[in-house]
Amino acid sequence: MESQTYSISRLLYILESFQKKAVWFLSIFTLICAVLYGFFVVSTILNVVEREKILSELALVGGDISSLESRYEETANLITIDFAKTLGFYEVRNVKYITQTGLALSSN
Repeated sequence: MESQTYSISRLLYILESFQKKAVWFLSIFTLICAVLYGFFVVSTILNVVEREKILSELALVGGDISSLESRYEETANLITIDFAKTLGFYEVRNVKYITQTGLALSSN
């Protein structure tokens, strides 16, 4: 009978030891999960904020591009052959082309 009492008390000691280890393990695991969850939430929030900043900058750049395109269209419509001649440009009578093969000079 005494050996059964000894084995039961030994078994209870082992179970109690295991229970303490399991509680510590689960506590540390829960803490690690909470820290990782916080990290991922903050990371997601920062990425959303950065995305919003990029979208607003994209809208500004798009407006600048639109403005530059309209200025280009206005300027392109002003440049004509007559306007170029008033600036001192003239039409070339003998057109010569340079090809890349052997850099030979050809005349057409």
